[in-house]
Amino acid sequence: NITPGKKVELALTEYHVNFNWRPHDPRQATNVGSTWMASVIYHMLINDMDIAQSWHSRSGGTFGMMSKSLEVRPTGQLLYMLNRHMNGQRVQSRSDNPWVEVLGFVTKEGKQGMFIINKSDTAQSLNMQLLHAKLPASDPFEGNATCHRIGPKGYSIAEHWLSPTPHVELLPYEVQLILAR
Repeated sequence: NITPGKKVELALTEYHVNFNWRPHDPRQATNVGSTWMASVIYHMLINDMDIAQSWHSRSGGTFGMMSKSLEVRPTGQLLYMLNRHMNGQRVQSRSDNPWVEVLGFVTKEGKQGMFIINKSDTAQSLNMQLLHAKLPASDPFEGNATCHRIGPKGYSIAEHWLSPTPHVELLPYEVQLILAR
């Protein structure tokens, strides 16, 4: 029976990137795979998915978030980064670039953040407007935000100078999580 007004929980019980349905596509263990996974997570979030399980954790081939020797791959770095920093509530956000997906959020601690995904094989520039944002002060020597990046150069964390109208440069197939301090 269907009960009107009752929330139906939605679960995706297995997902992972496989570009051509042949095993061991090498892109799965690179930033291209983590960009794909970031886009999947983005779409699950904006569509209120309740449960999602990635397949699988560890593999000797190119599948998995870790290699057989426990080397953390970009998809594993992505899930760690999101679980650690992107908690709380989504805020209204949008991108007018079909290759760039943006999700704004406010953490449980009240920090503001942006999850930005470049799905293109070319660099992208993004001019943003942060409406109603209460950003911490910054100076020329110390930024007011932290930028986590997963892209062709690997995983990195750097200081970031966030303003109400930030300009963001994204490398090809790059994911950024910018979190105000």
